[in-house]
Amino acid sequence: MRGPYAKSTTVKRRILDAAAATFSEQGYRGGSTAAIASRAGLSQAQLSYHFANKAEVLAAVLDDRDRIADEITGQLPDDPRGIPAAVLRVAASNQSIPGLIRLYMVLFAEASGANHPLAEHYRRRYQRLEGEFLTAFESMQQAGLLRGGIDAVYAAASTLALWDGFQLQWLIDPVRVDVVSQLRRHLAAITWVTFA
Repeated sequence: MRGPYAKSTTVKRRILDAAAATFSEQGYRGGSTAAIASRAGLSQAQLSYHFANKAEVLAAVLDDRDRIADEITGQLPDDPRGIPAAVLRVAASNQSIPGLIRLYMVLFAEASGANHPLAEHYRRRYQRLEGEFLTAFESMQQAGLLRGGIDAVYAAASTLALWDGFQLQWLIDPVRVDVVSQLRRHLAAITWVTFA
């Protein structure tokens, strides 16, 4: 790829990376287009050439990060016995992208406020995640792989909640908190699956 299109793609990549870093540190409301442009080594006029406003930059960042996260997550396995190991693989891969995790956690907290432009995005994202986890744990339940007293609804909700909580603690203290080992203990407590 050469010429103006390649240059435009390179500039957009710089803007998205700068915006992701800025939003992860300052949130959506605190992160300004001036800060994003400066971090990307551009003027505000150059940034405006690619994105009309901050909301448009944020939408592009979220689309980009969702694509990256989906590539990492992949598909849950068809064999329900492989689901806990797949969850742990995703949790382990998340530890290599703390900036992305921080971005999601900061924006998620911000989006819980009234009239935030991200509220609908996060509501849809969580509905999708909850649906995927529920489907996975329903297949485990049907295969008799959930421990007594544990149903698919609880398994899905508790796993997502613990994961988010431990990821937040890990961002605060990455040396002390091991998300993968905590999730491993949780999954061992709610399933009959033996995994490494």
